[in-house]
Amino acid sequence: MVAGGALSYSTIYYWQVRASNEGGPSDWSTVRSFATEAEPVSLPASPQGLNANAEGSSISLSWSANNESDLAGYKLFRGTQSNPTELLADVGNVTAYQDEDVSSGQTYYYRLKAYDTEGNSSDYSAEVNARISSNPITLSLPELTIDESETAFVEVQTSDLSGRGVYSYDFTLSYDPAIIEISSVNITGALLRRGKH
Repeated sequence: MVAGGALSYSTIYYWQVRASNEGGPSDWSTVRSFATEAEPVSLPASPQGLNANAEGSSISLSWSANNESDLAGYKLFRGTQSNPTELLADVGNVTAYQDEDVSSGQTYYYRLKAYDTEGNSSDYSAEVNARISSNPITLSLPELTIDESETAFVEVQTSDLSGRGVYSYDFTLSYDPAIIEISSVNITGALLRRGKH
């Protein structure tokens, strides 16, 4: 038996035995060998405190710093579904990142890994997500002044509706009946093309 601590990691050792009595020793046995295991790798701890906040047209991420003395940096992973595995950026040894390559109306999921100077990586951090809100649709109406018995035509201008999921418009007409008398209202209009904008 070899005393504990007497062997080194990742080393091949050779051995053979022989018996001995009053008549003397026997021949040596066949040479045998064994290898010790590699030294256990100390991985960085999983990053903690990851936060994601939508700020205008970008997403701001921050996290707590790891305590390892040999820490080299962090790798940020992003996806549009939970448990992302696609690398977004190797951000280096910092604790914040601004993701500006995002689209409105989309939810993004993030996870983080820490890595050391030997290239050893931690497990994933807890997942967070953030969503960039869709830009509001704006309508503009011209100021309307009409004389008695005139017919009013109003053209409504909207912001860009491309990719906004608009199928129809709803209009509300408000007026003071003490000042204006409405005999009839006809609203006509259509989207530029049928289907989803």
